[in-house]
Amino acid sequence: MIDRPLGAIEQLNWLIEQTAATNVTAFAEVSGPILPRLSIALDMLQRRHPLLRTHIVHTNFRAPRFRAGVSPIPFQVVDAESAAVVGAVEHELNSAFPAAGPLARCVVLRHTEDTATIILSFQHTLGDGMSSVTLMRDLLEAIAQSQDGAPSPAPLTLRPAVETFLPAAGRGLRGIVNIVRMLARQSKMDTTAVTHDGQAAHDKVHTAIGSYYLEPSLTRALVAKARSHGTTVHGVLCAAVFLAVEKDFARTEAVPLSCVVPVDLHARVEPTIGEELLLFNAPVTVYYRGGSARSVWEVASDITGKLNDSITRNEHFAGLSLMRLVSSLLARRRAKPNGEQGMQELVAKTEVPTFLFSNLGALKINHSYGPITLHSFGFAGGLAFTMDLGCYIATLNDVLCWTFVWKEPRLSRSHIDRIVTWSLELVREAVSA
Repeated sequence: MIDRPLGAIEQLNWLIEQTAATNVTAFAEVSGPILPRLSIALDMLQRRHPLLRTHIVHTNFRAPRFRAGVSPIPFQVVDAESAAVVGAVEHELNSAFPAAGPLARCVVLRHTEDTATIILSFQHTLGDGMSSVTLMRDLLEAIAQSQDGAPSPAPLTLRPAVETFLPAAGRGLRGIVNIVRMLARQSKMDTTAVTHDGQAAHDKVHTAIGSYYLEPSLTRALVAKARSHGTTVHGVLCAAVFLAVEKDFARTEAVPLSCVVPVDLHARVEPTIGEELLLFNAPVTVYYRGGSARSVWEVASDITGKLNDSITRNEHFAGLSLMRLVSSLLARRRAKPNGEQGMQELVAKTEVPTFLFSNLGALKINHSYGPITLHSFGFAGGLAFTMDLGCYIATLNDVLCWTFVWKEPRLSRSHIDRIVTWSLELVREAVSA
């Protein structure tokens, strides 16, 4: 019987979920016979991952808890061309899950008799971007296994929340010292939000997306060129967005910018954690101050160095510990009269980074699952509170899927189109230089 309290980070995401949907949505282009066994495979997936069998219960007298007792994962099949994928993913990101659960669902866009896009969504309280890869892989494996008559994989044991696994650097006095050092460093930094095109109350915004693909030849050239410059693809893509946003401001003086980078914790905690559905990342903030003509490669090296330095200083663990404090503060504020409004007012006073940048890198998963072939993979997530722009990146089979997420009407599609166009141009120019 599953009945455990949400950890502090899970509770923070649950609190955010009370004001707007912050789902994680994965979308994968596949070929092969997926539909005949999809229902059985979803049942197998739900049996394997314990959080898929839960909903969240809450009273004014107890902290929210994961509790078992939900219906099967719902799914629907829609005949649609591949051009409909972005709209379907956007719909999934904006659609909240029922309080009674389950906190996951599946949509299949059938393009032809043999090709389709699987869209798999879950509430962010349950897991993160890496979890979306794990669930999609396990779903495809379950479809193949059910067709072969192979036994279902053993159910996983529900783990405690991520803060239970913090190493010494994130606990006790050392953890407090790391928080103080991080906040002292950040207090000397400035940042600027992307210029708004319109205003809207928090409950009136709509999460919009656009997905863009780098062809395999360009992706391979980008990887090789990044290595030759002593940096990473992550650094290059992040640099391109920084430079594109800076250009968008059209100022002669320097514009201080920043981005939040989720750091995967599976291999950084004690003991290490395998691949499963769990919220297991922590934020690091990278700052950029422009104002001088710098190449993508110079900015990429700078960003990569700053990110590595932040991790060396254990700022990902400090960020996680700070999120625990924020979660406690918001929970107390929400418990007061007019709690939802109070939460929004509290968040509005905080300094928000320019954008979020989440890159899963080259995915280490199979491309073939019996008669099913996985051709491409992308993912996206809802943006919390006043964060208005995000990038979500994953690479499979040398196909890099770069998804931009933004909030309308605060940012218009034409505005984002400019930033996207400049970002892609900067990457192509950097590779060809």
